[in-house]
Formats: sequence, structure tokens, C-alpha cells
Amino acid sequence: MKDSTNLVIISHAYVYAPYRAKIEALAKYKDLNITLITPEFGLEGGGQKVYSTPYEGKAYKHITLSGFFTGKLNFFIFRNLKKTLQSLNPDIIMLEEEYWTQVAAQVSYVTKKFLPETKLILLSCENMCHIWEKEAQSPYQKLRYASFQLLEKFIIPKLDGLVFQFPEVWQDFDQRMLSLKFKGLKGTFPQLGVDYERFADTIEASKLDEIRNSLHIKAEDFVYGYIGRLTPEKGIEDMIYAFAGWHKPNTRTLIIGNGSEDYISHLNALIDKLNLNHIINIQPAIKFDEIPAYFQLLDISILLSHTTPIWKEQFGRVLVESMAAGTPVIGSDSGAIPLVIGKAGYIIIEKDILAIREALTEAYDNKSKYKKLVKLGQERAENEFSYKSIAKKTYDFIQEIKKSS
Repeated sequence: MKDSTNLVIISHAYVYAPYRAKIEALAKYKDLNITLITPEFGLEGGGQKVYSTPYEGKAYKHITLSGFFTGKLNFFIFRNLKKTLQSLNPDIIMLEEEYWTQVAAQVSYVTKKFLPETKLILLSCENMCHIWEKEAQSPYQKLRYASFQLLEKFIIPKLDGLVFQFPEVWQDFDQRMLSLKFKGLKGTFPQLGVDYERFADTIEASKLDEIRNSLHIKAEDFVYGYIGRLTPEKGIEDMIYAFAGWHKPNTRTLIIGNGSEDYISHLNALIDKLNLNHIINIQPAIKFDEIPAYFQLLDISILLSHTTPIWKEQFGRVLVESMAAGTPVIGSDSGAIPLVIGKAGYIIIEKDILAIREALTEAYDNKSKYKKLVKLGQERAENEFSYKSIAKKTYDFIQEIKKSS
């Protein structure tokens, strides 16, 4: 067995430079020679185009490739991928894309056709086990889903390793993957987590005071908040309804993020209707560098996602960022949210306004439980979801793949 491993990681996620903290954590394992491949740009929340900036450090190599249908995650493929991978001659490729996508088909074809000694791992963030042939409704869906079904049949048998983010997801997917002739190693660890030190390090009081003053928040105020995309499936309206008739003194609620003008207008109209303007206000998205300070400003962070026929919360990264910052969380039971929170916060049945209000009230009233949740949340964020922890789980899985050669 070689002393070092040439590892290629391919994903659109790392177009966004802050997420590369995971790659840097993985690069601390000196027996890994890592090359990261990303497309030229990706589309983040609200359809905003984010261009890939080159990594300028020395921990790993970063290659940006142009492509076709870039930004369309189900359909994009790379130019010059075969030539690039052959020049790198990787021992292992870790593809962090979904298992029914065109790029997964491209990578699996190139790997098995031209790099037969290279092991291929796919990391999926999916947590709904789609039976494509049974789910399609409209003619468009039937055509689209038929292509997904063909792609997964092509891709899955070619994988040497398949990773889902939580053990509970594997329980749902096990039979489906078996029927698709998956014979590789099963892995369980998240794709992304939290830069723990960055969120846990105490923000200077003067900085927090500056933010409070800009938002007209008093030092004694108990501040609830949501930070993320402003879309209906995030359950923001549930949070607003839960504050109807609210009488707790010295409380404020911040809703921070970008969304469509129509939806933001709808939220503001609901706040007006419920006479909550003195408690709730909506702010535009903040810069990534400022997010830790805002989480430390909050006393409670809220994510009340709704499950839809084609989506449920896959992770909820704001939860682990909030917990790392020492801010307890309230989350719905959509998808991965309970798996992320564990016993370190409040978990509410989706759309249960009364239960949401009860959690908001208990967080305000029960000071001893609040202090306990602060400690549990930080411990869970560091031990389970820090990039150091995820890098260790990734490294261990890579070693298992090597031993299976």
C-alpha cells in the first residue's frame, strides 16, 4: 500500500470559498495529496451567481474547469475532465454531487473507462429516497424523472463507496441502492459543517453593541432570529404566527436573508396584520464574515422548515453555526433537522404553531435549561459537525476504501 494517497475532490459546493475550510482540515492529513476541482461558478440561495475564486494557499491544489450548463446542478458537465483527471492520476476521487446528475455520470464514466485503478466515492446530500418511475406526474416530470432513473442505474454500480450524511438516511436508502446494484462501501458523514473556532470565538462587545444600535435593539432584549433564505419552505410564516399576541417584555425577532420581492412583501404584510412591527423586522442578507457576530447577538435561532413532496431539510447548516456560537436552536422535525439538533435544542412538529409558541416561551422563561442547551449545543457542534470532525470521518472512510483495494 502506498504511503500517500492522491485524492481528487470534485464539487460545485467549493466554488464558495468559505466551504473550503473542510478541504483545509482534510489537508492536515499529510499522507493525502489533495486536488480540488470546481466549476467556474455556482448558484447560491436565491439564484445568485457565485464565481469560483482560486485557492492561493499551499495545503492543496485547486483547479477550476469550464463546462456546459454550469450552475444547473442536475445537468452541468465539465470540459476537459478526462484530460485533467488523467494528468492527476488519482488513487481516489470523491465526487460530492447527487447520484442522478449528469456530472456524476461523466465522472463515473471517465473514471471506470480511463482510470480503472482509481476508486470512486460519491457523497450525496439527498435524504428522500426517490422512486423516480413512480413519482412523475406531468409529462415534463415523466421525461425528467426517466432521465434521472437511467442515470442512477448507470452510476450506482460503478461506485466503490457511497456516503449519505446520516445513518438514518442509509436505513431508508439501503434497499433502493441494493436494487441498483451498489456493491461498494457504505459511509456516513456530512458534506459540510461549521468552522467551529470562527463561530465559537467570542465577538468583541463593542462589535455586538454596534449591531444592536443599528437595529435599535436594547442590551436587555431577548432576541429571536432566523438567518437564511427567505422562501416559503423555511417556515418563516409559522414563526411569525407563533408571535401573535406575544406579551413577553423586552423581546425582538430578526428575520435576516434574501428572497423574492413578492415573498418579502407577503411577510411584511403578515407582520402588519398581526400588529408585530414592534417585535419583528426583516433585514437583508448579511456578509458571510458577519454571520458569527449575528448568531452571538441572537439568544435563540429558529429553523422551521416544511417538508414538500420533493424536498425535506437536508442538513440546516445554520443550526450548527448557531450552536457553535453558543445560541440554542428551535427546529421543526423536517428531514435532517432533528438529527442535527439531537438533544441540544427544541424540536417541533412541522407547522405546529402552538408548539412553536411553547418553545419560544420556554426558551425565554427557563433560564437553567437555556444554559444547559448552550453547553450541549457547543459540544455537539464541535464533536459532530466541526470541519475537524468531518475531516476525520472522511479520512477514516478513505482508509477503508484503500484497504478494500
